[in-house]
Amino acid sequence: MISLKKQKVIKYIPIIQFITLFCWGKYYRKNNLKYSDYFKTFMKMVVFLLVINIPRMILHFVFNSDLLDNIVFYISIYPCFLGLATIAVLDQEQHEKTLKSQNANEPQ
Repeated sequence: MISLKKQKVIKYIPIIQFITLFCWGKYYRKNNLKYSDYFKTFMKMVVFLLVINIPRMILHFVFNSDLLDNIVFYISIYPCFLGLATIAVLDQEQHEKTLKSQNANEPQ
């Protein structure tokens, strides 16, 4: 699995940033985390995609030019993937902090 430190770098590289989503899913399976947390984060991703894409779809109907529509579409791809990767990395960081604090509080 790719470390969080590497994922923080990968999330800025176009298209390759999609790898962080696979790492995020593997992280949940590996650490046996609650699927309710997985679903909450997944819903955050869906809402983020709606926030990015609904204005783009509205502009699709406003623009008469296919060229402008294509430009807006291709410009919106990077923020979509970046947002998904950022949400996935932040969720993993949050769970890492929680797991570390739980391990620190356990009696030895």
